[in-house]
Amino acid sequence: MAMKLKLGNHSTTKKPAERRKQWEKLVNEGDYAHNNDVHESGKGEIIPKYRSSKEDDVIPCPFCHGMYCKSELWRHYKKCGESENKTEGKEGHESSALKIGPVASGKKRMPTSCRSQVFSDNILDNMRDDHVKAAVLSDPGIIRFGMNMHLDHGNQTHRHVYISNK
Repeated sequence: MAMKLKLGNHSTTKKPAERRKQWEKLVNEGDYAHNNDVHESGKGEIIPKYRSSKEDDVIPCPFCHGMYCKSELWRHYKKCGESENKTEGKEGHESSALKIGPVASGKKRMPTSCRSQVFSDNILDNMRDDHVKAAVLSDPGIIRFGMNMHLDHGNQTHRHVYISNK
């Protein structure tokens, strides 16, 4: 693939810094796709940008899709060159990553194992990352129970905390 960046494409530049950024973007996109497959299938190894002590500790950057430690994502976020190009979304509105922060935005980019994206966004993403959430995510019976409660009470936003506590 490096040869393609060198020879094949006329849109690439000969400047080393820009070529390095293009290569980095290509690597991040490939790693992001691989990591999504690993999360969905449950088989394989996650490829983080930098090694972490725990595998569950990595989250993708909302802009460049590099996998970073939760505790270090804010530092990368400040330096990420992609974020400068994407600070505004449609119709001049601020992007969601800037509104809710890099960690929450990265969590939303992680693939969900449950069927309902709305349930995941409203209930599961708002839970703390602790042993309780790990138990909930690993048990399909609890997920089904929560989804049924969300179907009954989900349109009432003040009930989301009630559902996540159950």
